[in-house]
Amino acid sequence: MAATSSLSLNGLQLSVFLGVYPEEKIKQQTVTIDARLRFPEPPKACQSDRLDDTYCYDKIIKHLKEKLADRRFQLVENFAQTLYELLKGYFPEGVRLAVRVTKQPGIPELTRGVTFEYGDEDSTWSSSV
Repeated sequence: MAATSSLSLNGLQLSVFLGVYPEEKIKQQTVTIDARLRFPEPPKACQSDRLDDTYCYDKIIKHLKEKLADRRFQLVENFAQTLYELLKGYFPEGVRLAVRVTKQPGIPELTRGVTFEYGDEDSTWSSSV
């Protein structure tokens, strides 16, 4: 049986304009992003131990920050889909992807925020948040 491999970005915090109401649109809020990538075959770096043969997560994060810098979103659902599309375009065809976005909407009773997940069916998180 062939080996499988994945890369997860865990707890990436970005400041974005995200909200429907005027008070939410005034300033950026911090969202937490998790992304899981499943590769059709293990990256060459598994054998070579060379950075050039893998996906540098610092470059991935810089790519996202650059593409999101001037964007405004109303809904976490649209934001998650946009993240998915930006990451899908960054990686070669065949990479399976899921993104999960958590925000704190300012509802006191909602102590752990809200999370929305978007991605390829076989790459999503199977356990609850």
